[in-house]
Amino acid sequence: MHADLNPGSMARATVGLGVLTLAACNVVAPIYGGDGKGTFADPRILWFYPQAGAIIASEVDDSSAFFVNRGHQVFAVSKATGAVRWVTTPYNSGYYPGTALLLVGQLVVFPDYELYAFDRRTGALRWVYSDGPTGGPGYTNLASDSTRIFGGSVNGYAYAVDAVTGTLVWKTKIATDTTYTRVSSPAVNSGLVVVTYRRVEGALTGGVAALDAMTGALIWRREFVPAAAIQPSAGYGRAGFWGTLVIIASEDGRVFALDRSSGSDVWVIPRPATLRPYEGEWRPLVIVGDVVVLGSNLASLTGLNAATGAERWKISLTTTGSQLDPMRVAGGTVYLQLGSGQLAALDPVAGRLLWTTNRSNSLLFWTYPAVDSTTLFTAGELGFYALRR
Repeated sequence: MHADLNPGSMARATVGLGVLTLAACNVVAPIYGGDGKGTFADPRILWFYPQAGAIIASEVDDSSAFFVNRGHQVFAVSKATGAVRWVTTPYNSGYYPGTALLLVGQLVVFPDYELYAFDRRTGALRWVYSDGPTGGPGYTNLASDSTRIFGGSVNGYAYAVDAVTGTLVWKTKIATDTTYTRVSSPAVNSGLVVVTYRRVEGALTGGVAALDAMTGALIWRREFVPAAAIQPSAGYGRAGFWGTLVIIASEDGRVFALDRSSGSDVWVIPRPATLRPYEGEWRPLVIVGDVVVLGSNLASLTGLNAATGAERWKISLTTTGSQLDPMRVAGGTVYLQLGSGQLAALDPVAGRLLWTTNRSNSLLFWTYPAVDSTTLFTAGELGFYALRR
């Protein structure tokens, strides 16, 4: 166990998150194939494991898929069959967890306000990292360079934790004042960690900061100054990297390409003129080749030239709903979850949707998928799913 655990967190680690025997956790059998009805309302579905939905995005390794249900239980299932291999005991942390599991080394890490690391093969709890009741290094999503795990917090700090032992490597203050500030969405590339920050009082302003991955030293901080006093302007989502650029969106709808060494502007996509002063636009992004793919709460997908910011294509999503979650990339294809509860595959070069799952009230996918060479793994309202890519 990590030596800095407070007593409450230690109780949570040792009592709240053990591994159940399969007999004790009422494991049910996966359902295979499909009749095109109910939970099998799409022919892409290979298997379905009935479960009370999921609360964060799944992950997959060479043999297992990992999910978290609404009881904050981590499930490891055979990715070929959906059969359960291990599951942790039910536990409600009292907080909504981070957005996705993280696989690093032989561990699957569950961000549930604190960080919980389980052995991928057995489910044994290897370590827990906590920074006390006001920290929350596991309230957001995580990133890793295989040596360290990077997280944000609810108290204005960015964290790095040793991936093997769960001990603190560094903790750096990102907040610039005494306003309650959340740090989130770490991304790491070639020794640079980029996080966004958001003040959660007043006009919801903020920006993005870059740190040295090894030491936590602040390299630069970029405040996104709003055009109007009531306009949100915090950094949104996870940054992308392209050459010497760090590309990130602001909550006011702007998209910035920043020089990775200085944080200075290289190009900026302006805020949509149609937005009222107090409105924002949330734009998750992913970079594929030289294309920046942008989602939006305004029901569109947009492709930009990564070097210049010039628009290459735009797709209306008015019939399928907005795209707000992170996106996965595999084999040059982008996989995403839509506001309608559908999954979709996108060709980022042509700017064309390759397919979407059928729309059905009995088949609602709530998280973006994990991807291997042939299969998507995701969760919906009724359970866990494997689908053909």
